[in-house]
Amino acid sequence: MGSRATWLLASLLALSATMARAEQADPATVLVVANANNARSIALADYYMWKRAVPPQNRLLLSCDAADNADTCSLAFYNSNISAPIYAKIATLPRIDYIVLCRNLPVKITNTAGSVDSALAGKGTVKRDNPYYGGTPPFSSAATGVYLVTRLDGWSWGDAFGLVDRGQTHAGSGLFAFDMDPGKTTSFSYKFYNNLMSTANAAVAALGLPTVLDNTSTFIRPNAPLGGYISWGSNDSHYSATAYTGLVFAPGAIVETLVSTSASNVRYPGGGQSQISMLVRNGVAGIKGYVAEPMVDATARPQILFVRYAQGANLAESFYAASPYMAWKDVVLGDPLCAPYAP
Repeated sequence: MGSRATWLLASLLALSATMARAEQADPATVLVVANANNARSIALADYYMWKRAVPPQNRLLLSCDAADNADTCSLAFYNSNISAPIYAKIATLPRIDYIVLCRNLPVKITNTAGSVDSALAGKGTVKRDNPYYGGTPPFSSAATGVYLVTRLDGWSWGDAFGLVDRGQTHAGSGLFAFDMDPGKTTSFSYKFYNNLMSTANAAVAALGLPTVLDNTSTFIRPNAPLGGYISWGSNDSHYSATAYTGLVFAPGAIVETLVSTSASNVRYPGGGQSQISMLVRNGVAGIKGYVAEPMVDATARPQILFVRYAQGANLAESFYAASPYMAWKDVVLGDPLCAPYAP
């Protein structure tokens, strides 16, 4: 491990020793958004609100195309039919920190090649620094000027409803797996990210959680259920689709994969690279992906993501604290309040 990585690990361990465990977010700070033209989208919103005890006034229905493959909208539609009514609704409520988008709402904005979710979070469609990057919970929209946006979605309605159920777990468990690709040596950012996996592995192990770090050319499929997982996905030099689709997850598991278009097909199979919705089907509680090329520096930093989560931060806080940018390509699937390691 290089001196930079060693310094980073020391900083993280100091943080883990001093950071208080996260307090639980208030369900009244969650806005739940569904498609008014799709009965199952509305049912998903109502199911989530019932499970999380979100107040009934925190539901908003938008008029969008109800077809499963209608996952893209224009910038004009986004501005007039999605962001404007959402922000107007938020203005009528005492406090909103989190926005949950239910299946059958658009995922991608054609004009910007960005995601609806990240645009809503960053309150714009021009890439910007994330003011919550590296932050510690509890999250506050009033303090940061942004929102934490997640989505209940997947290749089927069962997958979307499953994210709600898996968000309810209160006992984090499972192995944290960090699958490096030693073949990634062509750029500084690739090598640096491999080093971050090593740093993250040491930091999570220091919290007393089981970990495995693989720095061989094998694309691994651990035998134990996973509580956290990160790899290069189909970008790995020795990617195995069999291993990827065979991954098994423990309750509350979260995942990041360093794949350029891993959220290009959130709602239906396809896409040229490994897709995050496959791992939703396999049982993850939360996962981050990208609707188009984000560049590797925009991906979630594992040494923040998994440490925050293991210390008790919720799913949304963990993913957003680890992500440098907003109004970009990002999509986070899962219940934002899922916090299996919280007290």
